[in-house]
Amino acid sequence: MILIYMSFIQIYTQAFLIIMIMMTTFWIVGAQYHRTDNPLGIFDFAGVALWIIGFTFEAVGDFQLALFKGEPLNKGKVMDKGFWHYTRHPNYFGDSAVWWGFGLICLASGSYLPALGSVLMTALIIKVSGVALLEKTLKEDKPQYMEYIEKTSSFIPWFPKK
Repeated sequence: MILIYMSFIQIYTQAFLIIMIMMTTFWIVGAQYHRTDNPLGIFDFAGVALWIIGFTFEAVGDFQLALFKGEPLNKGKVMDKGFWHYTRHPNYFGDSAVWWGFGLICLASGSYLPALGSVLMTALIIKVSGVALLEKTLKEDKPQYMEYIEKTSSFIPWFPKK
């Protein structure tokens, strides 16, 4: 019986999180579509630019990792080329940047509540399902990952330490 309640809570917690995160997108579709009195502003353009940057990091980062993993000689090695040279998680950074792009567009339309989806998504990526979980596994599986941690930014792309 307890298992049934736990499953019920888990399903509805996930549904609540999905609604909170997707509220950002719903607001953009609804508010921006009906927005005829205001021209596009700096937050709109910044949101679109951030979305493009995020999509690029996510897509290219995943592509670079797939190529790296597809090479048998790289088995057991740490990916540190391309976007991975500047951040240990370009795909997670990209995903978060996409959501922040949506959030900026929400702010441009005058709504602050839907932008909370961007905050929630970033927190989940960094602290729950993405970075923290993967880093724990990689530290255990790949000894050279500790050296990579010392020189490479965890999330936001930056130049490696010498």
